[in-house]
Amino acid sequence: MNRQVLYITYAHFLFAVIAGGLLLLNKIHHSGQKKSIEQHIVLSNSPTINLSEDALAGKTLFQAKCQSCHNLVQPMTGPALLDFTSRGPWIERQNIYAWIRNPQGFAERNDYARSLIAQFNGVMMTAFPNLKDEEIGQIIAYVEESR
Repeated sequence: MNRQVLYITYAHFLFAVIAGGLLLLNKIHHSGQKKSIEQHIVLSNSPTINLSEDALAGKTLFQAKCQSCHNLVQPMTGPALLDFTSRGPWIERQNIYAWIRNPQGFAERNDYARSLIAQFNGVMMTAFPNLKDEEIGQIIAYVEESR
């Protein structure tokens, strides 16, 4: 075999090895990100995870009242809710109750809430004036236990 053909063969082989390695590294890198998102999607749809009684009730409420606009890890019509209790005014539970029952009224007096509305193109959250503190607490328990 002449040297030129041998060098071309080696070059193709090296190219294939490097390209395969890069593809493998890319897949490994992205599989970690997808896995965490998939875990939260499975978590929000799985009846078999270990949740407290409050969180189980909260899951049902979340699916009925929140899931059409919110996801735990990805923004949808509204923001992702994972760890929301550590952001903005939601650190205070009374603010969460006020927001859920009357988002427009709460936003009129809170800059953070107004910035959320602006961030989501002026979409105002649906008000749930009839949700009791206990029910809102159950939704919060579900979101917090879904970490």
